[in-house]
Amino acid sequence: MRRAGDILARCFFAVEPVVAEGARTLDIDRVVREFIQKSNAVPSFLGVKGMVEGAPDYPAGACVSINEEVIHGIPGPRALRLGDVVSIDIGVYYNGYHSDMARTFIVGDIGDVGDVGGAGGAGDVGSSGGVGSLSGAGSSGGAGGTVGASGLARSLVKVTEESFWIGLRGAAAGKRVDEISRLIQGHVEAAGYSVVRDYVGHGIGAIMHEPPQIPNYMDRNARRGARLASGMTLAIEPMVNAGGYGVEILPDKWTVVTADRSLSAHYENTVLVDGDEPLILSAAI
Repeated sequence: MRRAGDILARCFFAVEPVVAEGARTLDIDRVVREFIQKSNAVPSFLGVKGMVEGAPDYPAGACVSINEEVIHGIPGPRALRLGDVVSIDIGVYYNGYHSDMARTFIVGDIGDVGDVGGAGGAGDVGSSGGVGSLSGAGSSGGAGGTVGASGLARSLVKVTEESFWIGLRGAAAGKRVDEISRLIQGHVEAAGYSVVRDYVGHGIGAIMHEPPQIPNYMDRNARRGARLASGMTLAIEPMVNAGGYGVEILPDKWTVVTADRSLSAHYENTVLVDGDEPLILSAAI
């Protein structure tokens, strides 16, 4: 899994320069597929069966979701515009194991994409690094209505990334899944945003989606979630909306959008539970 994560992190290095004004989302997918195939690996998402009745098999190697799109955006001819908030989710299957990773960029001045390379190496959980930023983000909506669109986009991307690193503190042997959920939700809601509830993180390994589920919120009507043990591998992935947490699925039966059409951001890593110190597996070796 570490090798799969290494390929995945390096794939994001290849993708970063493509996230630019005028680039098409299918250009991003082309880079993703070519990089993964040259690494003797397989895109995990390509050909995945849809969960919605009548949905086609997923036709791409990456999910590219823009502005109000939360997850599962299908790459195509759409061109990126200055200020677009672009979430890219990629999975890699290598030698029998999967790795899963997502980042959100703001088109224009991508800058430092945080810990794409591992932020000091696998297992460094102390610093989240930087995020893409740009003046003039084109989408509106969000919490409070007091932040301009560009400031809202920057803040949303930053808070989403921060919530991952804060939630990661709960990924320790002996703790329960809901500790991760509590930490993520608390940070996001303190900033005035909301966590998506219809889609959650998950276990990962020989199968892309394995138990346990890793919600980004506390469900007070449910049990506390699985107890974590060393050796478990998890895909922890806050999906954060600037407005309400409600989502809808578009007619393509894949793309998930915010119900109120507010901005959304996504941040994900594959993590190994290893005693008290979780290790980031989706990092360059």
